[in-house]
Amino acid sequence: MLSRTRHSLQATACAVLLGTLFLLLRRRRRLAPPASPHDERAERKRRFRQTAGASYGYSASPRGDIDTWRRAELPGLIAPLPTRPHPRDGIVYLDYAGASLPTASQLHDAARALGAAAVLANPHSTGPAAAAAADAVERAARLVLAHFCGDAAHEWSLVWTSGATAALRLVAESFPFTRGSTLLYPHNSHTSVLGMRVPAAAAGADCRCVSTEALTRAASVEALARGGAAGAHHLAVLPMECNLTGDRLAVGQIFKALQGGPPADHAAAEEASPLQGARHRRTAPLALRTPLPLPVQETGPQLRSLRARRWWLMLDAAKAAATGPVHLPSSGAAFCCVSFYKLFGEPTGLGALLVRNDAAPLLTRGGYFGGGSVAAVLAASPFHIRRAHVSSAFALGTVHFRGAAALPAGFERLRRLGGSAAVEAHAKALALELVRRLAALVHRSGEKAIALYGQWGELAATDHALDAPRGAELPGATVAFNVRRADGEMVGYAEVAKLAALYEPPIQLRVGCCCNPGGCQRALGLTDEMVRAAAASGKECGDETDLIGAQPTGVVRASIGQDSIWEDVDALLQFVQDTFVDADECGGVAAPHPSPRERGAAQLASIFVYPIKSCGAMAVRRWRIDAATGRLELDREWAVLDSKGAVMKLSSNPRMALLSPQVDLEARTLTVHAPSSAPLVLGLDDGAVCTSGEEAPPSREVRVCGEECRGRPFGGEAAARWLSSFLGVQCSLVRHVSRRRPEGGTGGAAHAVREEAIAFANESPLLLLSQASVDALNRALRAAGDAPVSSCHFRPNLVVEGGGHSVGRSGQTRQVSGPEDGWAGAVFAGGAVRLRVTGMCARCAMVEIDPSSGAKHGTVLRALARHRRQRSRLIFGVFCEPFRVSSGHQLVGEDPSCFDESRFIELVCGSDVTPISLPADDG
Repeated sequence: MLSRTRHSLQATACAVLLGTLFLLLRRRRRLAPPASPHDERAERKRRFRQTAGASYGYSASPRGDIDTWRRAELPGLIAPLPTRPHPRDGIVYLDYAGASLPTASQLHDAARALGAAAVLANPHSTGPAAAAAADAVERAARLVLAHFCGDAAHEWSLVWTSGATAALRLVAESFPFTRGSTLLYPHNSHTSVLGMRVPAAAAGADCRCVSTEALTRAASVEALARGGAAGAHHLAVLPMECNLTGDRLAVGQIFKALQGGPPADHAAAEEASPLQGARHRRTAPLALRTPLPLPVQETGPQLRSLRARRWWLMLDAAKAAATGPVHLPSSGAAFCCVSFYKLFGEPTGLGALLVRNDAAPLLTRGGYFGGGSVAAVLAASPFHIRRAHVSSAFALGTVHFRGAAALPAGFERLRRLGGSAAVEAHAKALALELVRRLAALVHRSGEKAIALYGQWGELAATDHALDAPRGAELPGATVAFNVRRADGEMVGYAEVAKLAALYEPPIQLRVGCCCNPGGCQRALGLTDEMVRAAAASGKECGDETDLIGAQPTGVVRASIGQDSIWEDVDALLQFVQDTFVDADECGGVAAPHPSPRERGAAQLASIFVYPIKSCGAMAVRRWRIDAATGRLELDREWAVLDSKGAVMKLSSNPRMALLSPQVDLEARTLTVHAPSSAPLVLGLDDGAVCTSGEEAPPSREVRVCGEECRGRPFGGEAAARWLSSFLGVQCSLVRHVSRRRPEGGTGGAAHAVREEAIAFANESPLLLLSQASVDALNRALRAAGDAPVSSCHFRPNLVVEGGGHSVGRSGQTRQVSGPEDGWAGAVFAGGAVRLRVTGMCARCAMVEIDPSSGAKHGTVLRALARHRRQRSRLIFGVFCEPFRVSSGHQLVGEDPSCFDESRFIELVCGSDVTPISLPADDG
């Protein structure tokens, strides 16, 4: 009995102990701190590396794992984990389709080959230095041919060019196009391929743009092959990899199908061809309407056999060669173009045309010839003989021999990584990670946050297609996408690029159509009519018009390269998540709660006039406002033009901040001060009439932020020399000239009124800013460990203190955020001057320039992106214009046409002001 009791007590004690331990463990688990973002990233990377296996990182290569050398080789980029770098320590580079990056060891090796001890002369000269240069060029050519042609390198020749574009042009101008010839290219070709249409069509060729879908159907390709006239030469130009979306073509199969089409009548083939796509036929000039005679060297048996082949293939390998192997002998290609900066980052300005030797006689350039390309030439007679070998016959001038001498360092770098196949596996593993995670981004509403394009988009839209794909079946390591907001509206590419550049760490992307208009048009569903209408409205390639209505006009492109790491991809994904996926896109810096003394009251704390656009401010205690234009008198009245006639901006020319213009209205002078320089003194009335009594110099068109206005040279050669000497660039001074308003029409008159009102300002006569907003921004900057800024960084005309609450006509106070964000207007001088707010001021890189030193701050735009973003616009301050300047409300001691520092003003809420147009000038 006693024994049973003892066992029972022991069991009870054990149960209590176990229960206590269980509760303690649960409590500890609850109290344990959550995993840090750094730890979460480390776990994500661990899972990725486990999935990617040996494909990622080059761990089996002579160079070793990328995490061990990326920081040392590319110190300007973010570091791999487990390093905990500062968020601004390096950038994220995802533009390898635009250019690769040279590594430190590659540059070091190239510097040894090109250093002071390596004396290289023009290879067209004779002597030891010229021989050394020629040997370096020849060695580089052998490396290039071996890389792209392998054991068949002896069957190919190389023509040095300035890049892939120059190689494409060379072929377009030298290929024997005639009437009946065909130039074939897919819709997703680079712009430089599209340019081949011009010389081809001028020779009478039929230029056909076909869909990539048609090129994947053997029957369609064979039907196209039958479409060319018998006896004519035809050229197909295919991208091995689309530079926009990474789509890849089976070029060998396509060319085999082209070769399989027997000759047929050209007109019959036009009716039978089922290919979709545009056809560009241009009738040849009268001189070219009969078949062109064969060049002299095309009369032998060799070229008669060339005619029997009919179809020739040229590969655009500029993008594909950067992240994968290219083996020309197995492709069926006769020609191939490459750019070496895309492979190695260095040298720039050097490319090559690779020509299969049996196809070399086809290229019969009959136009311009340059130094080194002729065997004999007469100066006074039209006689010249080209060099026999294609490598020399098409060399226009001296080859970039120092660039060629730097190529071995690039090939050695590639060898140490394990070759192009290792690069391809590495880059595709990262691209797959990017696509998987982009496709998984979803807003809380269930709306997908990302639209993916091309073959990557097709894979992402197919169930489980991204789960376990084989590398060879994947597209190239270039991903094109756009971002959707939670309401389904698309985000413009310019907004994404701008915010990515301001993210921490900054991200380098490519946006727009990326020189691939056909691929862009197909991806976005743009019709030819839509593109033409956009061009007619002023849309240009490379501009920031990213949406027309709700329709995107381009994409965001993230391209991965040989030196990319998982952290680059993760940073891009984190940026998209933080910025667009259910994010607050109208963040604000909270204004401090106003004290009782500030309620309903505000003071005009500072007045700034900027006589010369983008130069220093002139702080004044009182200044006149022009009743007709609404701007401060002589504000942005002058501008500095560069040698091309463009208005110089502070953001591009920081030394302009050190120019301090001062206007003396009584003495009628403009004096410009600069450090260590005698002041430049100009009369305000100078330039109206020349000293000789002649009329003033004629005015000229001047563009300010895309708007046209007029300016007249001011200060003459003396002012131009003074400014050029201080700024270090050739420049001159101009003064704003108002347009004559057209009689009758209202549109021109309205434009003239607006132009006169703003002079050389960007958008509005006046810029108003509250000191409370500057103080709040500075608190955010200090919290991030950054230096504060002054109101002068934002170049306001009027700075207001107080006004944490605005006063409506009802007398009730209303709290606003900003605080000027909620202002609709302001009343000065007891009602004599009334301003209405016309909009928020969107900020650019100019706010980064310290107005006292010209130094770049570097963090202001990032702070605005975090706290003052309104979609793509980083807002700070408000634009204003007067709608009443009257003497009827004059108070004792006040001038109704002036702003006075320290005067109290009344702020008006949004619902209390009805927009009123500026008054017309009475003459």
